[in-house]
Amino acid sequence: MLESFALYVGACVHKVLLKHFPVLEDKLLIKWPNDIYYGDRKLAGILTRYSTSESRYIIGIGINTNNRLEEQSLEQTAAILGDILEDSVSNSFLMAFIIDQIQADSVVLDNPCSYLDYCDNNLYGKGRQAAVTGETNTHQGKIVGLDPFGAIILEDEAGKQTVHRFGSLLVEKS
Repeated sequence: MLESFALYVGACVHKVLLKHFPVLEDKLLIKWPNDIYYGDRKLAGILTRYSTSESRYIIGIGINTNNRLEEQSLEQTAAILGDILEDSVSNSFLMAFIIDQIQADSVVLDNPCSYLDYCDNNLYGKGRQAAVTGETNTHQGKIVGLDPFGAIILEDEAGKQTVHRFGSLLVEKS
């Protein structure tokens, strides 16, 4: 099992979106540990689970493509691809491209630093203040980047760095 597998899938989704929709380039970022952001708004979420009994990963990807937001409050936090592109998106084609990318890039799973470097270079919130909330505590600091295993690194005001493998990340708005 690979702890950074959700980041691997995130890198694949990010690559597909940029390849097919280059207009996203300046604002499309990967949010640790498992989201894709457009600016400060969530465009996609990724869930992964490793099935030990089947020795394989199960992947769930939710992308806001052509949906409408029913709650007005979500307009501030969610992005919709069709709205950004001002055109509808074919979900079946998009998913086929993502599946192809996940399969094509799977050779890098033996060398996680390649996709983790990609994620680090496209990391949402890098250099900004954030908080990582775990089961028992919350750590705050500036996002420095990812470590070689996909954990996020925060740096406090005193310059002390902490590494977080699990938790929820809340980034201050820019």
